[in-house]
Amino acid sequence: GTTTTSQTGDFDLGTRGMGSYALEFVSTATWRGVNTTDALVAMRHFAGAMSLTGIRFLAGDVNQRGIVNPQEALTITRRVVRSINQFNAGDWAFAPTPVQVQFGDTLVNIPVPALCYGDVNASYFPAPPARLAGDPLLAVGRLEEPDTDTWEWPVYLTESKSIGAMTIELLLPEGLSVEDVLVSAKSETGPNADPGYLAYKQEGHVLRISWFGLDALLPRDGDELFRLKVRGNASGPLRLIPTSELADGMAQPYHSFRLAAPVPGSGTWQVALYPNPSSDRASIALTLPSSGTVTYSVVDALGRLVVEGREFVSASGYKGIELESDTWSAGTYSVRIQWQGPRNTEDRLLRFVKLNR
Repeated sequence: GTTTTSQTGDFDLGTRGMGSYALEFVSTATWRGVNTTDALVAMRHFAGAMSLTGIRFLAGDVNQRGIVNPQEALTITRRVVRSINQFNAGDWAFAPTPVQVQFGDTLVNIPVPALCYGDVNASYFPAPPARLAGDPLLAVGRLEEPDTDTWEWPVYLTESKSIGAMTIELLLPEGLSVEDVLVSAKSETGPNADPGYLAYKQEGHVLRISWFGLDALLPRDGDELFRLKVRGNASGPLRLIPTSELADGMAQPYHSFRLAAPVPGSGTWQVALYPNPSSDRASIALTLPSSGTVTYSVVDALGRLVVEGREFVSASGYKGIELESDTWSAGTYSVRIQWQGPRNTEDRLLRFVKLNR
C-alpha cells in the first residue's frame, strides 16, 4: 500500500488482522550526505578502530554482501567522484522492527530508522544542494607561464591539521584539463605509512577529488596538500565548491578550512565568469598583475544595458565582482570587462548564458 505520513511520521496501516507483520519501505527523498569521510569510517570499522552497528552497518553495506570492508569504502569514494551513479544496494537503507498487531489495537508505535546508503556517519540533512560558485583559493605567489602543454599546479593548506579524509570539489578555469592528482602531504608514520586511496574525476569545469587513509596526513601551516597535473592555459584561479570537506584521522569533519594556490600567468590579467551557464548569481573572477581600475558592463541580446560598474583595485591578485544575475531574464548576455593598469589598457568580451530558475 501507499500512504502519507503526518508531520510527526505517523501513518495508517489500515485494518489488519492479529499477527506479526514485516514492513518494507521506499523513500522519494533525495540521496545525499555521502562523502569521503564516510569511506574513512567504513575503513576504520574494518580495521577495528571503531564499530558500525544497526542502521549504520546496513548503510555501509553498499554492495549488499552483508559486510563492510575496504571494498565498500572504495565503492563509496567512486560514487563521491561520480565514477558510478548508484550503489548495488540502492539509495536508502531501512531497519524497521516487526509490527505486532493485537486484538483491539488502534495505534502501533514502531521506529523506522533510515539512512542513505554510504552515509555511515549520518550527516544527511534536508538542505538544497550548494550552488557551484565557491570561494577562490587564497592567492599565494604566481605561476610562470609553462613552456610545455602539461604543468603542475600546487595547492596548499593554510593551517596545520590532521587529515584522514578529504572531499575536494574545485571549479577549474576555462580550457584546463586535469591529467593527474598527486597527494603531497605526508604522514608522520614514515615510509611504511598507509598511502591511502585516491580517486578523482573531471566533469566539465568541475574536478572532484576523494582521498582517505588510516594513517592521517599531517601538513603544517603553508604545506602543500596536493598538486594538479594539468594541460592547457589557465584563464583564472581555482575555486572551492562549498560541498568540499576535510576530516581528521578520527573521521571528524572540520567546521572550516582554507586552501591556497599560486596565481597562473605572469604580467597578464585573467578573467572568467563562474558559473556559466547559471540559473542563479554569477561572478566575474579577475586575476590582476597590479593595481588598476576595472570597468564592466552587461548587455542583453537586444543591446540593452543591464548593469555597469567601475571599481578601483589597490593590489595585484584575485578580485571577484558578483553579478546579480538571479534577477535577469533567461537568455544570452554580453559581458565586457576592461582593466586599466599603470602602463596599458585591455578589455575582454565574454558571453554569459542565464538559465530559467
